[in-house]
Amino acid sequence: MVSGDFNLGNIDWSNSSVIPSKPDPSLHQHLLDILQDHNLTQVVDKPTRNDRALDLLCMSNPSLVNRVETLPPLGDHDIIFSEINLSFSKAKQSPHKVFIYKKADWEKIGKDLKETYTHMEEHQLELDIDNMWNNFKTKTTESIQKHIPTKLKADLIESRECKFPT
Repeated sequence: MVSGDFNLGNIDWSNSSVIPSKPDPSLHQHLLDILQDHNLTQVVDKPTRNDRALDLLCMSNPSLVNRVETLPPLGDHDIIFSEINLSFSKAKQSPHKVFIYKKADWEKIGKDLKETYTHMEEHQLELDIDNMWNNFKTKTTESIQKHIPTKLKADLIESRECKFPT
């Protein structure tokens, strides 16, 4: 779904074509090409400013749209109101480890990082960039695992249907 003020009013949306003899035909055609390339259908069928549809709602699945209306403007464009059926679901996750950052021992982590930096500085002539990065990454990961407590968490979000006005 893509929506907004496109300010390209020289398109006949009834047949998705550029209106002949109007300014910027290539720009208007470019928008039509993008919509076609991405399988998007423009669903606003009423003008949003004077006699033009400048504010668009483009959907890859227009059958999800229950209704589209224009409401009185706040500025110089009518407002698009749409009711769209969307369904979200998330499967139950396996228990996974999450860090409890508010209980972290930041002083010890800072001390570990300072020691790592000092070691890298002392051995900078002996180590290439890959070894320095691997050393930094390993030491940082070890410090995080050592000084930030964790807990197991399993999330379950039920499937629910939502209607969003846009």
